[in-house]
Amino acid sequence: MNAFRVLGSSFPYFLRRAPAMIGLGVIGYGIFVVTTYLFWNFFGPRLLAPIVQAAMGGDPLRALLGSGGILVATLAFLWAFTHSFVAGTIVSHVIGEKVGEPVGFGGSIGHYFGFWGRATFGVLTAGLLIVLLLIPCTWAYSWAADALFEGPGIAALLFGMGGAEALPGLGLFLLFNLPVILLVLGTTLVVQCAVIEGRDAFECIGRSWSLVKGNRVSTFLLVLAMAVWVWALTWAAGWMVERVWGPFPSLTVGAASNLVVQAVGQSFAAVVWATFYWTLRAPEVEEMQAEEDAAVEGNVSAA
Repeated sequence: MNAFRVLGSSFPYFLRRAPAMIGLGVIGYGIFVVTTYLFWNFFGPRLLAPIVQAAMGGDPLRALLGSGGILVATLAFLWAFTHSFVAGTIVSHVIGEKVGEPVGFGGSIGHYFGFWGRATFGVLTAGLLIVLLLIPCTWAYSWAADALFEGPGIAALLFGMGGAEALPGLGLFLLFNLPVILLVLGTTLVVQCAVIEGRDAFECIGRSWSLVKGNRVSTFLLVLAMAVWVWALTWAAGWMVERVWGPFPSLTVGAASNLVVQAVGQSFAAVVWATFYWTLRAPEVEEMQAEEDAAVEGNVSAA
């Protein structure tokens, strides 16, 4: 599997369908911005107050498991829904055209909402597994870094080291977090498996893992390319905002800029992952179609 071939076929498609693709991204991240804003204004101070009290000597366990848990769970759900909405609607749009059954702008949204629960909870489940795996891996790395480098573990890598001094710590960090990296790569197609194949949360993770297996290098290159793409858009948007509104733009300008960056960046990323998913699954579809055609021919001959 050639990652550059996937990118090469995704970019022209994105340009041809830019209004629809970016429009789906704007709807998705617009919902995230509005719901997060409303949630924070209505419930944020009430949930944050116990956490602050815990930091000042209250009941930390109750605050963190209560208010802190509600806050984190709500934001995680909103993020998972947003990610699954953008990826799910766009993969519906892309695959529909691939198989000769275009669904259009509204049709892709309707198709997504037929599977939104599976897609959203698939993303949440994958994210939870990644976090649960990340905790022991990061702890083990921190312990090893303290023992080998006599430094403050991960803090030394992220803040204290620079240049060649950071290379041993970075190598050790990647080594100890290799299981996390593999899990991230293996769950990149969870939404696509939910929306196109109708699988539940755990089935989506297993299906995504099986599709990516044997193509992890290409998956890693695509993840890296999408990270660079979003970073470049963020930098360009920040540069333009600073030139027009100065170094301290208003909150509205900053939010609008971030919305545009996320809508454009993540919608193109969704096209890339939809194309990658179809490229991996196309041989299976062709084989199934050939078996069906052979069965039909056999029935006709028997008749």
